[in-house]
Amino acid sequence: MALSGAAYQRQNKERGDDPVVALPGCGFRAAVPVNGIPHIVSGVMGRTFPTPFVGGPPNLDTPQRNVLWGGMNWLVGGIMLWLLRDGLGDPILVAELVAIGWAFAFFLARTFSALPR
Repeated sequence: MALSGAAYQRQNKERGDDPVVALPGCGFRAAVPVNGIPHIVSGVMGRTFPTPFVGGPPNLDTPQRNVLWGGMNWLVGGIMLWLLRDGLGDPILVAELVAIGWAFAFFLARTFSALPR
């Protein structure tokens, strides 16, 4: 059962959770599924793309491994977001997740734009 934003904040205060400490966890929860997007898209398009299996850029990996790596990112990211489901009623937390996801997407775009096509 998902809690409302106010109930989630009360629950965190009772447990002594610090929102500043939780921020890196939110960043990881937002970045992992976003990281899966370029791998899935490249793999489905049949293009090679770097993965950790080949040492990262500039080494390129097969489309099949990219689909596998992107799917693993989505699975792990989905599980991490599911574990956070009680807090998704908090608009500040959702705004943090969206902002971090967008920032990471721009970082990926800048990083991967230097790859050979």
